[in-house]
Amino acid sequence: MQIAKRTLLTCLLAGASLSAQAAVLSFDDVPNGTRGSFVSAGFAFTLSGLASGMYSGQSCGPSCPVNGTVLALAPYGDFLGDSAALTMVKRGGGTFSLVGFDGAGSFNFNDVHTPANFPRQIDVIGHVLGGASVTQSFLIDTSTLSGPMPLVSYQFNSSFSNLTSVTFRSSGSSLAMFNGFTVDNIETSPVPEPGSYAMLLAGLGLLGWTRRRRAR
Repeated sequence: MQIAKRTLLTCLLAGASLSAQAAVLSFDDVPNGTRGSFVSAGFAFTLSGLASGMYSGQSCGPSCPVNGTVLALAPYGDFLGDSAALTMVKRGGGTFSLVGFDGAGSFNFNDVHTPANFPRQIDVIGHVLGGASVTQSFLIDTSTLSGPMPLVSYQFNSSFSNLTSVTFRSSGSSLAMFNGFTVDNIETSPVPEPGSYAMLLAGLGLLGWTRRRRAR
């Protein structure tokens, strides 16, 4: 019985150590106004695009998304028509999974532009260990005609696991340069090491064997 208890405790501790590594990247450790490359909560990021940066308040008058915390805002692509992008990798290497994020367009065009200039979706491209790629697109809330565009909470499907890198972009604008976006609160989950799975399965097997033996 004591062996069973110790085994169960080991399993629980293994599970706890895995869940403890899950994190929400709020970017609050990134200085306001940061541009280009930066590090946040153990991940390395590169943010590209004209006027792209990390902002904690309104950066373009009343039309940019704002939530009172630092967020990644990429309002424009470049003059060659390339869209803005936010790329993330685990600092020092390794794999990770994505659970969700908060996202929006970059700013509200309706005051001076036609609605066709709005990007329609945020496209997230993940590169999986081994060379495969996965993609998931999230519709941007374009219902607001004035004031800040609202941030929406999105959830990834199960294919966004065992990733080596992820890139956020947007698409759908009639002008490629206006394919911008806002990203905040990226929720990540660790990819368990094979040894952790083995320990958990072995412990559960031993616990089941012990219970069957006591029932005889």
